Amino acid sequence: MKNLLVLFFIFILSTFMTFSQNLNVTSPHGGESWEKGTSHNITWSSTGCSNPDIKINIFKNSIDQANFVEQLTASLSDGSKRWTISENYVPGNYILRIKTADNICIGDSGLFSITGQTGNGIITITNPHSGTVWSKGSIHNITWTSRDCTNQNVKINIFRNSVDQANFIEQLSSTLNTGYKSWAIRNNYVAGNYIIRIKTDDNTCKDDSETFTISEQPDIPESIKLISPTSMWSFNAGGNMTIKWRSSGISGKGLVIRLVSKDNSFNVIIANDHPYNASPLKWIIPDNLDQGKYHIDISKGDIKDLSGNFTINSKRSNINVSTPLGGVTKLKGKVCSISWHSSNINSNKVLIKLNPKSGSLAHDQHVINGNADNREGRNNYSWTIPGQVPDGKYRVSVEKKDGSAKGESKEFTIAGNRGCDLAISSAEFCGSKLNVTIKNNGDHYSGKITIILIYDMFGKTRVSIPAIVKNDFILFSGKSLTLTEKNFDLYNAIYSCSMNYILMLVPDKDHKDNNGGNNQYTGVAYKDCDVRECNKPDLWFEKVWEKKKYHNSSFQAGDNVKILAELRKTGIINSPFTARVTIYYHEKQFDQWSSVTERRWRIGDFRTKKELSLTFVPQKRGYYIFEWMVDIQNEIEERDEKNNKKNGNEFIWEKR
Repeated sequence: MKNLLVLFFIFILSTFMTFSQNLNVTSPHGGESWEKGTSHNITWSSTGCSNPDIKINIFKNSIDQANFVEQLTASLSDGSKRWTISENYVPGNYILRIKTADNICIGDSGLFSITGQTGNGIITITNPHSGTVWSKGSIHNITWTSRDCTNQNVKINIFRNSVDQANFIEQLSSTLNTGYKSWAIRNNYVAGNYIIRIKTDDNTCKDDSETFTISEQPDIPESIKLISPTSMWSFNAGGNMTIKWRSSGISGKGLVIRLVSKDNSFNVIIANDHPYNASPLKWIIPDNLDQGKYHIDISKGDIKDLSGNFTINSKRSNINVSTPLGGVTKLKGKVCSISWHSSNINSNKVLIKLNPKSGSLAHDQHVINGNADNREGRNNYSWTIPGQVPDGKYRVSVEKKDGSAKGESKEFTIAGNRGCDLAISSAEFCGSKLNVTIKNNGDHYSGKITIILIYDMFGKTRVSIPAIVKNDFILFSGKSLTLTEKNFDLYNAIYSCSMNYILMLVPDKDHKDNNGGNNQYTGVAYKDCDVRECNKPDLWFEKVWEKKKYHNSSFQAGDNVKILAELRKTGIINSPFTARVTIYYHEKQFDQWSSVTERRWRIGDFRTKKELSLTFVPQKRGYYIFEWMVDIQNEIEERDEKNNKKNGNEFIWEKR
């Protein structure tokens, strides 16, 4: 009696567990008519199913192994599988069975039909697709392709969750079949999953999109970004300034715009309670403003942004010389640009002089130009430095002829050539990419550099090629910079798995290298960035093929099929290994491949290549394919195991 109670309890428990694990096919649910060549979503829901993988089996007329047509795979949690119906399907009735891989959860669809195409045309929706997320209130392009559709107008219908009249949301106005439609998503859409159906007005061409998502309208954070002025600008007191900015997530008024001195000791309100979108703002700089560095402060409470510090020149007479820059070296015989800014000079001519740090110059060297053109604002004069000017430290001055206003540059050097000390601190060379890190151990460098790649081709011929050339290379003292060059010529330079190389850094003719010992670098280049153990052997099949009786013919009954492979290697093989070929077969296009024969070879070391072959006679009509593989089975530690397999071409064997 006690055993009967235990058995009854087990029966009740197993029954409860069976009913708590459930899988339902929601589309197709029965009665649908789908055309060959079109795409549709197969959908399902499940409860209590533990296995994550499912199989979708398609049967003609009824669920019977003899009626099996095709199997699809998917993940249970996806809830949907996009299915494009092959043109090979025979029109008629079909049914789906979806089941988990452990066969515990099973669900069947209703009977639906697959028809021949009602017309010769096809529409395929390309956007949106699975994973697309569009927010309410946004605008997006619905796109599609079409072929051979006779009607030139299409209708675009929007459905929620599934294509069903009960889930219809709206129809976009009829449009020409142009391949795209701009869609502004209304704010009253409910967040969730949606599907789009596009069809021609005569219903001969149609397609459904993959399931996509419409989300709630995203919150746009409040932000302000100043665009101008920047630190590169300068202004005159009494002149105009244009202030530009961008704002997002902000509307209405409330902006406060200030001019603030660099040391924050002075500020003036330019605008108060200003509209956020009223950019740009033009402002007249006060006449009495002191000369100095200033910045713009734009804010709304805690949301703010600052410009860089720019210069405002006072309205009194002033000359500000900006170039030559301090610390640079200018070469004799080269053009030197002299720039200055004039404020309230009231003279269209100025005097430009070269002033040595020590000693004196002849008059024709001291006076660069005694009658240079001058205008209010920015000015420039190009001066070719005479070869007779002694090497040394100098400043350039620009002044009114009466001496009432004068400006002077910072100290710079004039020399016959520039000294430099550029060093290659590190480099990496693999594949088609060369990375070189350069450090400047000397003064600021500005000019051309060339990096020469030197290597020995096949250990015999030394080759030198310019790998990296930079015409306008700038590197400040004490700084480092990595240069990258990527091209296929560099890849071809590495003729084996690895090779030794030398890099030589050459400055331009205007620079003298003060330390030639650190501008060379010696390293090892690799053909493949992921394979650097070049002392290990590597095995691969270079090519595989089959011999036919007639070119481009099918194999027929009685024909011997001969398949061949060319095995290649690099390095030394210290122990035998196995190579094998496996021949697979299936009768029909959608059948699973199955192995029909296999041949193995035990191979020792060989030179560089070895040919393998196998002759066999197919026994069944159908499709065949062969797979060659190097099977090292831990017998050889190989450099690269990713290239150990190669498949041949699929071929057909027929009866006479």
